[in-house]
Amino acid sequence: MISSRTQLSLGAAALVLCLALPMGLLSLFAPASASDQLESADAVVFARVSAVQVSSHDDLSHVALLVQDRLIGERVGLMQRFELPGKTALRAGDHVLALINSDTRELLGTYQVDKVDGAYVVVESVLGFGGEGLSDQPGQGLEQVVNAFKVRLGMIDADDTLGEVPVDEEISEGSAGDYLEPNNDMANASPAFLRPPAAVTGLNPLMLTGLSITPGDVDFFSFNAPGSTILHAETRIPEGATATNLDTLMGFFDGTTSALVAVDDDSAAGKSSRLILPIERMGTHPYFLAVESAPDSALDFTGSEGTTSGLYELQLELETATYIGNSTDQILGISEDGTFIEDFIGYREVFGEDVLLVGVPGDGWGLTYDIELPSGLTSVFGGSGDFLSPPNFNQSVRNLGFSFGHYTDENGTNRAGRHDSSSFVPYLDESGDGATVRQRYTIGLNQTVVQEAIALKFSGSSRVENMEFSRLLDVDMFGEDGDTFYWSFPANSRVKAFPVSTGAKLGSITAPAEMSGSMSGDLQAVITAGTLPGQQLQANASFRAWAYFTMVLDFATEDDAVQSAAQNLIASGAGAWVVAVDADPETGLFTAFGIGVEEPAN
Repeated sequence: MISSRTQLSLGAAALVLCLALPMGLLSLFAPASASDQLESADAVVFARVSAVQVSSHDDLSHVALLVQDRLIGERVGLMQRFELPGKTALRAGDHVLALINSDTRELLGTYQVDKVDGAYVVVESVLGFGGEGLSDQPGQGLEQVVNAFKVRLGMIDADDTLGEVPVDEEISEGSAGDYLEPNNDMANASPAFLRPPAAVTGLNPLMLTGLSITPGDVDFFSFNAPGSTILHAETRIPEGATATNLDTLMGFFDGTTSALVAVDDDSAAGKSSRLILPIERMGTHPYFLAVESAPDSALDFTGSEGTTSGLYELQLELETATYIGNSTDQILGISEDGTFIEDFIGYREVFGEDVLLVGVPGDGWGLTYDIELPSGLTSVFGGSGDFLSPPNFNQSVRNLGFSFGHYTDENGTNRAGRHDSSSFVPYLDESGDGATVRQRYTIGLNQTVVQEAIALKFSGSSRVENMEFSRLLDVDMFGEDGDTFYWSFPANSRVKAFPVSTGAKLGSITAPAEMSGSMSGDLQAVITAGTLPGQQLQANASFRAWAYFTMVLDFATEDDAVQSAAQNLIASGAGAWVVAVDADPETGLFTAFGIGVEEPAN
């Protein structure tokens, strides 16, 4: 401790409570608290708040202090992290005089420091120190406050004077007021401490504020992230900021290889940036995020070409997910927020945004059925996705909602997810008759096969027949070049799987004459499951089928990759399957993606 005089006081708790209150209310708790906090402290340091993270779900604030100078007491580490109850008034970029108990890792108290006329000033009242020459008014010099603390601790006499309190001017001032400068390359990257992945994004972001971009400037941030997570990174213009023309450009780097993995310019509001990236490597590894002004034609992230400047904030968050994949352009899996993830380079466009399609399957699905009315059979068709082409009578799908759940293994680690979605294809909008489609996705702990349970149920008083569920997936394995598709389905089966052209649309799909074969080109995969021709379902009858998805990686030959994917599907129960295969242009090794469907039991 700083002093041999120790006591149990309420002062520390009082000031921790104060952190959750506006600065103007801190003086209500100041009498008698400052001295008690000092008695319990190991060190008094001059520091900058490098990050503030407020977790609304557990009502905690997480504060990271970058210690600039140890003024009194024991030496402490450069970076100190604290957990405080409630929502703190501290913000990233604040300079503070902090009282720290290293043994209990407590932040006992903070006093905000600012620079006035070139000198550091404590801008909050420090009451109870009148005998040491401090008034009860804010605006005391930093040196004067520190000396008053030393007098109270018996380290110096009241009449003693000390030289100027040592403060690293270069670190304090930074570049253009940015509290983390210089962080212009990976070697000097500012550390960001991300919380463990959240089940639902938006509850637990890390907010870095007080940041700025100036001409020739780039900001690098370093962090560690575990596999089977999704990184959400976004720049924002601070609330209340004056008009700014800042156009941010964001880059994501693999910390092990320093390779640039992804870039974004304007995906967020205005000219701000946003990246949503799966972190695929198992285990925890280092990564870097860089922010600069656009443009950057060379994508070297030196900031040398930037033409805009201004203030910004950076939000970072990790989301739990489960998926199978080998690169950010080939992903299959399930996010814990109820998202079925598909990113096979892009079904809307090559390299388009088709990761994180919340609440609906990644590509189009459709349902057809014939309903018996007094006038005869009427064909009904509906579904979702971008591939709807009504063959006859069309009804739009009604999304009934989706839910999600999660599992953990014996180590408490999430390696599996579940996604339920439910939709309704009505006979008439004003009628309660129609077919409900419920889809549930699950992935096993071995991370080899995703299962989709497709449950169809007709509600109404009329009989239906010729009900068929169809699903299209635009699979592009490596870029725009064509892939090779292999398929197999049983004769006279209620399930089929095969490739079709990219121009094929739901409602106009025709199965090939051959029950097995191969095709090459830019193709889609399709699965169908339904009743046999002429088979009738009574009202409120149900129909269930199971679909499976798998991805296998890094095979020496095309045949080996296809066989491995097909074996995964067959072992899961699929009787009909289609597999797309292609060679990685960088390694020459083959990757295969397969879809299968199981014959219904009913």
